Amino acid sequence: MKKQMLSEKAMLIALEVHTWSARCQDKEVNKETAERYGADPEVLSTTKKLAPREALAAIRELRAEIKRFHETNTLPWDDRFRRILLSKNFDDYSAKMREFRSRWEPLVRAFVDGYPAVIEDARDRLNGLFKEDDYPPVHKIAGWFDIKLKVDALPEATDFRVQLQDEEVQRIRSEIQARQNDQVKDAMADVWNRLFTQVQRMAERFKNPDEPIRWDYVTDLKALLDLLPRLNLTDDPALEKMRIDAELKLCGRPTEDLRKDKDARAETAAAAEKMMETMAAYMGAADGGQ
Repeated sequence: MKKQMLSEKAMLIALEVHTWSARCQDKEVNKETAERYGADPEVLSTTKKLAPREALAAIRELRAEIKRFHETNTLPWDDRFRRILLSKNFDDYSAKMREFRSRWEPLVRAFVDGYPAVIEDARDRLNGLFKEDDYPPVHKIAGWFDIKLKVDALPEATDFRVQLQDEEVQRIRSEIQARQNDQVKDAMADVWNRLFTQVQRMAERFKNPDEPIRWDYVTDLKALLDLLPRLNLTDDPALEKMRIDAELKLCGRPTEDLRKDKDARAETAAAAEKMMETMAAYMGAADGGQ
């Protein structure tokens, strides 16, 4: 069977969620304050809050939820905000983003409808600090809120084409491939670390018989285990085996049983600690034993 190319298994996706910051610097106040205290204006930064927190609270909460979902369902790639989205996770990811947009748009409309009142309220709150020019025009404020997704193909070293000597082209392709290998390695390390962190959390909480057992100890792990097949960029069989083991050994009992049965809790803690040892060995091998 022909080995599937990385670009056939995944893509790069960048997410930008824009909102109006409702803040601005006041250079005049900054200058006046510096003069009053005999300070250098460059060491000061006078920032005004242009709207009350509650005016944008719902939009900001949804923005944070969108970003958490994006980071949970993708893997790190480079330092330009692009992340890896596996093709087998694309449909679920896209459906959730459509849901986010359906929730985002009414919140933005509600804010835009109330925006003139926000400005009028600011006249009283800011009093002498109020400046009309600090506020985007009413007919433009909606444009300050946006969810943008940009999808790019994952590059392959063989895509590099340029008129150079053959040996120079091969050298550059080798460098590109080596860099990509490191990026894939970092992405898979992220997946392993997510699983290790959740298992470690369970081991630490469950080994203490007097520790209160919260329902999310198990449900958070289950959610990650459900997602792992859609994050396994290299189809790592060790990761898949660990996922199955965690489902059977750590998520097989209802949370209520673990709360009542201390023996069951101790068995689960022991299984979690053993899994941590196994994962540490896998992760160490992936790092080259370092």
